[in-house]
Amino acid sequence: MRKIVLDKELLYQKYIIENKTILEVSKDFDVCISVIIKNLRDYEIKSKSNKIKELDKYILEDMYLIQLLSIRDIAKKLNVPTTQIRKSLKFHKITRRNKS
Repeated sequence: MRKIVLDKELLYQKYIIENKTILEVSKDFDVCISVIIKNLRDYEIKSKSNKIKELDKYILEDMYLIQLLSIRDIAKKLNVPTTQIRKSLKFHKITRRNKS
């Protein structure tokens, strides 16, 4: 199996500057996600997935419990994946609302 090496500047542009997800970048390059992850690691481009602690508890509480925004709406406003919002809610021990 041959190693696929992507252009570092273009990868950085799409992932960091344009703030695309790994999935979006993989579609742009027409490669699988693992290739993107491997190239990011090789070029020492920090993954954006470690944002759990960066999402402020009080902002999440305000948006989720006071403003009653959905997880999807919060994710759109903060420009992060919905899974990140769910993980952050759990990390900060913010009780999830019932869907009803």
